Amino acid sequence: MNSRDRNGEAAAIGQAVSILGTLLLGNPADSDTAAIIEGMASLDVTATWPFGSEQVVRQADQLIKQGSALTRKSQSEEYRRLFVGPGHLEAPPWGSVYLDSDQVVFGNSELALRDWLRSRGIQRKQPLGRVGKVARESAATPCDHIGEMLVLLGWVSERRNHDLDELLSDHLLPWADRYFELLQSAARHPLYQGIALLGRTTLEGIASARGISARSASLYF
Repeated sequence: MNSRDRNGEAAAIGQAVSILGTLLLGNPADSDTAAIIEGMASLDVTATWPFGSEQVVRQADQLIKQGSALTRKSQSEEYRRLFVGPGHLEAPPWGSVYLDSDQVVFGNSELALRDWLRSRGIQRKQPLGRVGKVARESAATPCDHIGEMLVLLGWVSERRNHDLDELLSDHLLPWADRYFELLQSAARHPLYQGIALLGRTTLEGIASARGISARSASLYF
């Protein structure tokens, strides 16, 4: 792959995962997240999305468009049910819940991700829910939230591409497929059913394009 192809792939990965990450971080009641939902609804995602099975992307696109046509209130309520609570979260969005035998946030895998970021001089920032926009550094929240990790993946793809494969194979792929499987099952709103499908097939497509796979890891959730 020549440098132009590598740059094009990095940009495509960065755009795709940053969009997905923002959709998984932000409440649709927020104007920034709402704008991305509206943008997805207006695009022919099947024709333009760079990674994943065409059949699955088409199905996800249809669900996202169906969900985007429903009320913002219904989208927001589903976001809170899936990501905030109160009550049991059927698809917890934090990696260490899946990778730590105690099924806790701030588990060993989350600490390993923090160490990985620190060793590479990557200063963690807390995304606000819009592609490329960051707020203050935050150590009070887990850094392995699925949305934050996808936004991080986009940043790494475009600025530190040599670290992309390790971030994927060691820190995201071991649990992300299970997460999206649970999110698809738990979602009652077509918007999040579509996002779950799109997220899962996108990571599968990126891993295939890069020729990498998840490191072997036990899953506890």
